[in-house]
Amino acid sequence: GVITDALKRNAKEHPDKPRPVIVVDGLGEFPRRWMDSEEGKQLARQFFQWSIFITKERRLAHILLTGSEQLVMSLSDQNRASRGHVRVIGLGDLDLDDAALIVRSELPDATDDEIERITNVFGGFIHDVKSASRDIHHRIAHGGKKVSKVGSKKRKEVVDDVIKARFQQQLERVVAAFAAAREENSSNDDKENEGGPDDDEDDDPYLGHFKSTYSAAHDSEPSIGDKSSDDHYASWTQLQLWQTLKMLVDSPDNSVSFSELRDDVFGGEKTPILDLMMDDILSFEVRASDSGWFWEVTPASPAIALAFARLVEKRSFVSIFEKITEVEERNAEKKRLELERARLHLERKRLDERKKSLLQTIELGKEIGQEAVARRRLALAFKDIVREEEMHDMEDHLVRNRLSLLMAHENGSIANAGTKETEGTSREDYLSLRSMLKSSVLDIISAEEDSHDSEFSRLKKAFDKLDRTKDGKISAEDVVNVLKSSTGQNVSLSVAEQLVKDWDGDNDKGLNYYEFIQLLLSDDMKRRKA
Repeated sequence: GVITDALKRNAKEHPDKPRPVIVVDGLGEFPRRWMDSEEGKQLARQFFQWSIFITKERRLAHILLTGSEQLVMSLSDQNRASRGHVRVIGLGDLDLDDAALIVRSELPDATDDEIERITNVFGGFIHDVKSASRDIHHRIAHGGKKVSKVGSKKRKEVVDDVIKARFQQQLERVVAAFAAAREENSSNDDKENEGGPDDDEDDDPYLGHFKSTYSAAHDSEPSIGDKSSDDHYASWTQLQLWQTLKMLVDSPDNSVSFSELRDDVFGGEKTPILDLMMDDILSFEVRASDSGWFWEVTPASPAIALAFARLVEKRSFVSIFEKITEVEERNAEKKRLELERARLHLERKRLDERKKSLLQTIELGKEIGQEAVARRRLALAFKDIVREEEMHDMEDHLVRNRLSLLMAHENGSIANAGTKETEGTSREDYLSLRSMLKSSVLDIISAEEDSHDSEFSRLKKAFDKLDRTKDGKISAEDVVNVLKSSTGQNVSLSVAEQLVKDWDGDNDKGLNYYEFIQLLLSDDMKRRKA
């Protein structure tokens, strides 16, 4: 109230003077994430409402706020009230010409080649360019004549060593962020990926100490459950950080919209992105559009962007996260299938209750001497229930089979039938092919769930989709083609031929609809024909 009253008096007493400027510096920077707390949100909301009142509504003053990404996020939350009245300006890097001037101010005798090598790694990020140049100047000044001589081999080594060491610091910062992250179901996959990188990668001048750095950073981090060690815990997972790196590296300008990253990688959560910004892994740029302003997430500096690219190109690192991604996808699929089994369980209970009700009605008809009439009138309804039960049992069987297949993949017991052609038919190849076929049928049925077709109609549609030649039967070639389309694997034709042969009751080298149903409902390895 005091400031508002003073501004009102100033406007009344000096109506022709320019409006004063109020500067609030460092808003939202410390303590960590205070603006995300309920008290912080309420305080920020009241402050922004007051700011809009002072500027937009009463025009008593201009207000200039400086701060971190927390401030920008809070302003975006208040965007409706401040629309068209708030201008956000992000302080970006210098262009390369200005960065070159910084190098020359710290290293007066720098050659064009030295300037280029410094800015190629550190871009126009003032802190990195200035500190690297200052470090080079210090080492040259204390290194004697051989080092100070422009163009000498010793001087080149000094420049290279400083650039390498400072870039290594940026790389280690990213590695430490991975080490601090929450890990997803890593027990089996971590064991599979233990060991050093490929031999040819040990020669990388920047990544040579990657493994030891990662291990040291990981060992220094408190465990997730050890709340007594630190007040700050990583809000991101390793996979989320990896996906973030990939998105930024794959982007032409090393940037991605905040909303896209938030929704596609972090499940709608903004906190992990802000935490990575506060840890100097990520940064942001504010950009204007016709509808207002928006912000893009970027690497924290050009050197960090280069570190991202190095890690994304590293084969052993890529392999680790391909494994993690595979596990995450399997877990998501398992969760979906478990929910489907729960739904089927409830559906079966409903069918049982309907059947019980029909039987009770027949018993009641029997007591009043109308059993024949009751049976005749309820026969169609009872038949429908039986048909639904058959379809229900088939769907439940397919879901259980898909779950078994996922568990087998986790345990490493399913052979990949598409890795190579084999002579003869092994038990593992046979089981794998049959499981993949059942899973593909389940996917086709699930894709039809939104339609108004009956369950039997959807199963018949699945058969028709597999029957690519439209001759009323599924051949071994049809099996190979549909699995190639649905799984991407080149399954063995000889194994597919053996599978079809085992369930081909009429020996016409194909499975008709009823033989197809019998194959889907089979639970064991026993083959139909001796």
